[in-house]
Amino acid sequence: MEDIVRNFLEVNKIDLRDQYVCIGVSGGVDSVVLLHILEQLQKDINFKIVVCHVNHKVRKESEEEETYIKNYCQGKHILEILHLSKNDKNESNFENVARNKRLNFFKDCANNYASQYCFLAHHLNDDIETSIMRILRGANLENCAGIQDLVKSDDVTFVRPLLTVLKRDIYKYAEDCHIKYFEDNTNATMAYARNRVRQQIVPVLFTENPNFGKNFMSFKEKVLYASSLEKEYRDYVIDCIVKRRETECEFKKTVFNGLANQMQKDVLFHLLEKYSFSEDNIVEIIKIINSNSKNIIKIYKGITVVKEYDDVTLLYYAYKTEPLSILITDYGTYLINDKLMLKVYKKPENMIITLPNIDIICYNSDSFPFCVRSRRMVIGWM
Repeated sequence: MEDIVRNFLEVNKIDLRDQYVCIGVSGGVDSVVLLHILEQLQKDINFKIVVCHVNHKVRKESEEEETYIKNYCQGKHILEILHLSKNDKNESNFENVARNKRLNFFKDCANNYASQYCFLAHHLNDDIETSIMRILRGANLENCAGIQDLVKSDDVTFVRPLLTVLKRDIYKYAEDCHIKYFEDNTNATMAYARNRVRQQIVPVLFTENPNFGKNFMSFKEKVLYASSLEKEYRDYVIDCIVKRRETECEFKKTVFNGLANQMQKDVLFHLLEKYSFSEDNIVEIIKIINSNSKNIIKIYKGITVVKEYDDVTLLYYAYKTEPLSILITDYGTYLINDKLMLKVYKKPENMIITLPNIDIICYNSDSFPFCVRSRRMVIGWM
């Protein structure tokens, strides 16, 4: 298994020489095996290991595991420990809170030691489980491929060199090398979706095909390739049809509707990436864009969708609702706020007033001066 990790480092041009290298160690078999492998690599490569341990304070065994890791690292490795608090455990989504705190802790440790890399012990079974869970939840193509082996976050690269190794082979390595590890009894409970996938779905796949692990890796490679092509085409489409600015983007409804349904979703997912919208959210935005109203302005989950006939603008903020009353004395442009302008101009036999959401604007005359007012004009930052 050391050769698998060595080859991974060579292929990905990861040089650990003369560096501090962080590793997340829970005390479970996966992480202590990875720690042991890094220790074997130290025989040929000069680097220092920083062990990063998180005590979630959930199980009574957590204290025993922390004590063991402290004793193991003493005089051997640098050790950093994070204790989660009672407030963390009271969070409604403790799993998500704990995951974010772990990753931030690992990044802080890496930054403190000027380490480029943080090693994590996810393996092939974890990868399969993650892929299945994301498919069940309706993830995009790339995420359905499972876990990435290299993820750069700020100045730290998270490295997962065991993603081609099955859990059973990790157990075998631990047994052959007489490595002590701890079992997490919460892995047996069926209260968590991942455990249900792990215990009820994955074993069936391997029963049907003992080589399912190999087939999954082949599937993952194909999905990642298809995803790269999809993203390349999506970026090309965006460059062609979307005008992007710091606080907004703009495109033609007719052109947007000429795209395949999935490409419409991909374009909006990318344009609104920072909002972490679900597919259902994106579908709702498409419904707003395709509204029968010729002019509409709609606030949806922190963004504002503006449609003026064929022009669609997505504003990366929401307006506050406030009343409007403006005295119009002549043709021209009237500044409403730092985001909206009202234009009054003349066409043969007609006076034209243009403004986003014109269907809620009222004006009480067809000659000057007159007052433009609204029941609910939206202005300002949210």
